[in-house]
Amino acid sequence: MKGSLVIKNGYYYGIIYYKDENGVNKQKWVNTKLKERGNKKEAKKILDNEIKLFEQQLNGENNVVIKQEENVIRNGDLYSTMPFMDLINYYIDKKAKIIDPITVHGYRIYTNQYQEYFGKNNVKVCDVTTEMLNDFYNYHRKRGLSETTIKHYATVLNPALKLAYNSKISDRNPAEMVDPIKRQKYRGEYYDKNDMEKLFEVIKDSKIEDAIKVACYYGFRRSEIIGLQWDAVDFEKKTITVKNKVVFVDGQIYASEKLKTRASYRTLPLIKDVEDILINLKKKTEANQKFFGNCYNHTYDSYLFVNDMGELRRPSYLSHEFEMILKKNGLKQIRFHDLRHSCASLLIANGIPIKQIQEWLGHANFGTTADIYSHLDFNSKKESANTLKDVFTFSSPEEKEENVEEPEKVEIDKDLYEEFEEFRQWKAKRKKQKDFEM
Repeated sequence: MKGSLVIKNGYYYGIIYYKDENGVNKQKWVNTKLKERGNKKEAKKILDNEIKLFEQQLNGENNVVIKQEENVIRNGDLYSTMPFMDLINYYIDKKAKIIDPITVHGYRIYTNQYQEYFGKNNVKVCDVTTEMLNDFYNYHRKRGLSETTIKHYATVLNPALKLAYNSKISDRNPAEMVDPIKRQKYRGEYYDKNDMEKLFEVIKDSKIEDAIKVACYYGFRRSEIIGLQWDAVDFEKKTITVKNKVVFVDGQIYASEKLKTRASYRTLPLIKDVEDILINLKKKTEANQKFFGNCYNHTYDSYLFVNDMGELRRPSYLSHEFEMILKKNGLKQIRFHDLRHSCASLLIANGIPIKQIQEWLGHANFGTTADIYSHLDFNSKKESANTLKDVFTFSSPEEKEENVEEPEKVEIDKDLYEEFEEFRQWKAKRKKQKDFEM
């Protein structure tokens, strides 16, 4: 089964080419909902995934979703009485095999909201309508939830209903006509240069001093910092590479080489200050290993950021300690993740182009970086203002007259002038005489 991408009205669409049971060539269109610019790779991923799901559907892998419901299969009325919550849980279980554990954990948290709204009323798949979905989202808007959170809810409901439609569990997909949910632009808090200087003063000898400084210099995500291993640091070539992450889900550690996006895999120059930090950190870790002996946990020896006993630092610990440091010293309250925004703001303030900042932070595309940080790029706006000022600077009529250069005065010889004037008078007299003779 093959597919191709086409562009329609500025958006990527996928076309899946297949043959039906009678061998007739057919096409299935897929709306990626991705704009044309800079999204070709992501659109290809979506198309490839849709091809796999469609192949599974044609092969009958989706014919049996919940064994207990098999007895309600009737011609053209497959699972019409399936509880909507069963469909949602099935979809999440299916996705759990191919997506990140932390994402699955988030999906399962959403089910509490779905259960409260759909489960209590025992809503069936066949009962779900576009109006019902809009009411669900509006209900949470009234509760004060952001559009971003509501969009997260839709990331489960929409594909689950699409799966039901493609699998012929339902004869329609009510999610297709739901009112658009716009993701709100997030403007994170950040520290400027003066704030950073104060921060670096108060974190001296803190247990998370090294992690904070790495976050400030590189803008790494929290999971990327905890996931840093010693083989990612090349002291000879002077580079540091982000290639692993660590997340904690329900108290369990998940180490993964699957980062947020492809662009998250990046190799950056090893800044001298950070190099010194890591050299001292390595010495400190080796000293702790000797001091604690058999009590030391060697499970995480490959990781940079461990505590004195060798236990891997938890994300919640970094965030909590960071918050306590700021409160204790009366500094502006920001999140640990906002050190990433602070790094970006300092780069912008010093004239680094947003394209380079995108690569430094590991954003998947330029638009993401521009959306988040363009409001900080005031220097480029000043340059634009100065350029336009020069372009549109016109002189007033008075200024133009004042600016006109007077012709250079030439000194004329007096004798030559009298001779020329005598010749001119003679010529005029001669012409008058000729006119009279005619």
